[in-house]
Amino acid sequence: MKKYDCCKIVSNTEIAPGVFDFKLETDLSTQPGQFVNVYLGLGEHLLPRPISVCEHDNGVLRLVFRVVGKGTAHISTLIAGGQVKIMGALGNGFDTAVFGTSPIAIIGGGIGIPPMLGLIKAIKKSNSNQEIHAFLGFRNDTFLVDDFNKYSVVHISTDDGSKGFHGNAIDDLRSTHLNFCTAAACGPFPMLKAASNWAVETNTRLFVSTEERMACGIGACVGCAIKIKQRNDFIYKKVCVDGPIFDSSEVIW
Repeated sequence: MKKYDCCKIVSNTEIAPGVFDFKLETDLSTQPGQFVNVYLGLGEHLLPRPISVCEHDNGVLRLVFRVVGKGTAHISTLIAGGQVKIMGALGNGFDTAVFGTSPIAIIGGGIGIPPMLGLIKAIKKSNSNQEIHAFLGFRNDTFLVDDFNKYSVVHISTDDGSKGFHGNAIDDLRSTHLNFCTAAACGPFPMLKAASNWAVETNTRLFVSTEERMACGIGACVGCAIKIKQRNDFIYKKVCVDGPIFDSSEVIW
């Protein structure tokens, strides 16, 4: 059963142009890879906005989002001390047990980077000796890099070459010529497709956190369906309830 919570806002800080670090007090239970629906409380914008869980420690839920429209623009104006209604946690999460053998590649592109921080922390919590490489791809301005540095070897790539590798996170990953046992990725569809191709070529098991536009977040509207292989055919699964985490070998890219 999905749960609602009216949360106190701890802080809401712009950490890169148009990217906000939004912290809330809540006792809702979450897992790395899940997301919550944030309600706007505006008559003209009835639908909530789904935002991935970045991390959740000691009763503080951290959501890192980019302003892309009127809804997220409104969330960016909310201030500490106020309240906001959320529903969660939604979707499935990563099974950290599958990341039992080092080394591990964690790949994030753009606003797909934040949820990978929570995954890395969960993997490290189960085994602090795990060797993890984080491949983080940005347009230009970076964010959360210091957080990732605490738990992993960080590889930065930027589209304009202003920082780190000039190119995307998958090209950076390929350039290292490192071999990985397992991997996880979150980011835009073209990046996930490229990551899936890399996984096939290198015989690496890859789990992806898919990004699709969601209206309801609870499986009612069927607006976020993607094709999943089934024998010699395919079926549609809903990212919001069957995902967002899938084994990349199951997805029809």
